[in-house]
Amino acid sequence: MNKFYLKHCKQRSHFLQNLPRLSFTTLPYCVALVISFVLSNLVASAQTISITSVSPNAVCAGADLNVTFSVTNGLAGLHYTNGTLYQAFISNATGTSFVAIPGTFSVPSTYSTVDNGITINLLQSISIPATLISGSGYKISIGSASPTCNASAGAGASAAFTINGQPTLNIVGSAPGNSLCAGTSVTFTSTATHGGVSPSYQWFINSIAVSGATSPSFATTTLANGDQVKVEMTSSDPCANPSLVKSNTIVMTVNPTVTPSVVIESNAPGNTICIGAPINFNISSIINGGLSPTYQWFVTNVLAGTGATFSSSGLTNGSVVKLTITSNATCASPVSVTSNLITVTVTANATITLTS
Repeated sequence: MNKFYLKHCKQRSHFLQNLPRLSFTTLPYCVALVISFVLSNLVASAQTISITSVSPNAVCAGADLNVTFSVTNGLAGLHYTNGTLYQAFISNATGTSFVAIPGTFSVPSTYSTVDNGITINLLQSISIPATLISGSGYKISIGSASPTCNASAGAGASAAFTINGQPTLNIVGSAPGNSLCAGTSVTFTSTATHGGVSPSYQWFINSIAVSGATSPSFATTTLANGDQVKVEMTSSDPCANPSLVKSNTIVMTVNPTVTPSVVIESNAPGNTICIGAPINFNISSIINGGLSPTYQWFVTNVLAGTGATFSSSGLTNGSVVKLTITSNATCASPVSVTSNLITVTVTANATITLTS
């Protein structure tokens, strides 16, 4: 035990010479000294690594970060040496979880050779993964295997620093589901990160550059079914490496325009009935009406029914019947069409006269 603690314990309580006469009032002082001695050695017994600074404070993803750190030896010969292999860990953008950066490294230096000895100003250049996104809350920590120092949870981590990610580029089209009718206008809009102050764009259809299409957005009415649209951006951001970024590719579905038509007929021969007699009208043919078209029957331009068929017993002579359908077929144009016209002839009932 440390002679300082023994000396003062002995002087204050005669602990060693007068153990039988040890008073109750002096015992706590000795106990406190012994506990303090034990705790101070326990706290200092574990080897540690602490990041003291990083440079620069804002770094590009994929570039090198200069990390300065210090190491503290443990007890019983658990010392850092020129042969120690270190492992770096990088946090997420908020500094809350860490992952290992592939590879290990050693740092030649004049290391302390005593228990709890500290070696300062160790410097290592660490490559930041190029896939990291931009953020200002990144931290870096360093661990070692021999002697063991686990930094996978961020022990001894640096202060937060900024990583500027590599450029990204994404496009979306204005057509729902990237499907549209032939001849319809569609606009593609790009969203970029780290394009710099003066990025340049070039749009492509089927890998062929579109003349004059050099803006962040692109509109066209001439796409064909299966056409593939993408854009390339040349970033002016100093972190861009490479500077040319390609977007996702959108494959378009272009449906042909179809024209609806409908033909009606009646069940009355020659479309002729007697006064008050019923007459039925139905569809004899319908083209491009879709799965569920809507129907409007008119009698002399007055709406008279909305079903797939129409019947009446109150028509008058010269009544004109027609049907308008609204198609829900894909790319129907026009959407609403009117059938042929049927003019109904209504004759008077025959009169029977009896003579004697």
